[in-house]
Amino acid sequence: MYFWRLPKEEQMRFRRIKAVVTHSWHHLTHSMETWMDIFWMPMIQAFVFGGVALFFAQTAGEAAQFIVLGILLWSGMEAGSYAIAVGALWEIWAKNFNNFFVSPLTLEEFTLGHIIFGLFKQVLTLGALSLVIYVVFHFSLFTIGPTLLIDFLLLMVFGYAVGMFALGMILWFGTRIQSVSWSLIYLIQPLVGVFYPVSILPTWVQTIAFAFPPTYVFESARTAMITGKANWDYLWMGFILDIVFLTGGYLFMKAAWNRARRLGKLAKIEE
Repeated sequence: MYFWRLPKEEQMRFRRIKAVVTHSWHHLTHSMETWMDIFWMPMIQAFVFGGVALFFAQTAGEAAQFIVLGILLWSGMEAGSYAIAVGALWEIWAKNFNNFFVSPLTLEEFTLGHIIFGLFKQVLTLGALSLVIYVVFHFSLFTIGPTLLIDFLLLMVFGYAVGMFALGMILWFGTRIQSVSWSLIYLIQPLVGVFYPVSILPTWVQTIAFAFPPTYVFESARTAMITGKANWDYLWMGFILDIVFLTGGYLFMKAAWNRARRLGKLAKIEE
C-alpha cells in the first residue's frame, strides 16, 4: 500500500515528528544525565585513549593516529545507536512512553523524531570532541580528506540500525533487558577494527568482521588518512550493508511493536 493511500490519521505528519524533537529538546535542557552522555563520557574516553595514543606516538605514530581516529568515528556511531534505544528508555523510565501513542503519533514518527534530535546531539558531541582532541593531541579529523562526511553518515546509519534493533528487543522482552540499549553496540567494537586494522585479527574473525558495514568504513578511513585516497569499493560495500542492517533493524522493531500491542505488553512496559 502506497504512503499517500493510507488514511490521513496514519500518514506521517511533520508536526508530530516536531513534537518528539521538541520534547527531546526540553529533556536535554533539564537533564544532567543527558549532558553527561553528550559531553562527559565522550571526553573521558577521549582523554583515556588519547593518552594511550600519545604514548604510542613516541614509538609508532601510525598506531597512535589510528586510535584517535577510532575515538572520533566511534562517537558518531555510538550516538546514533543511543538516539533511538536510550531515547525510548528515558520515556519508559519516566512512565511517559505510552502517553506518546495515545495521540496519532506512529512508531515511525517517534523513531524519526529521535533520529533528528540524535543528529543534533551527535553534532554537539563530535564538535566538542574534535576541538578538544585537536587542542590537546594536535589531531585533526580533516586528515581523512573529503570522504569524512560519508564516513560519518555510514557509521551513523548503522548506529540507527542497532538502535532500532535494541528498541525492538526491549519491546519484545521488556525492560529486564534494557541494558542492551547502551551495550549492544559495544559487542561489535572488537570486531570492526575501530582502533586497529582488521588484518591483525584471526582469519575466521575477519570473515565475521566484514559482515558489518563499520568494518569497511574504518578500513577506508585509515587508508585515506595514510595515503590520501579512500577505498571507494569499501565505502560502497558499507553503504549496501547499511541498507540491509537498517531494513532488518526496522522490520524487527516493527514486528516487536506489533507483537507488544497485540499482546497488551505496551501497557505493562512502564511497570
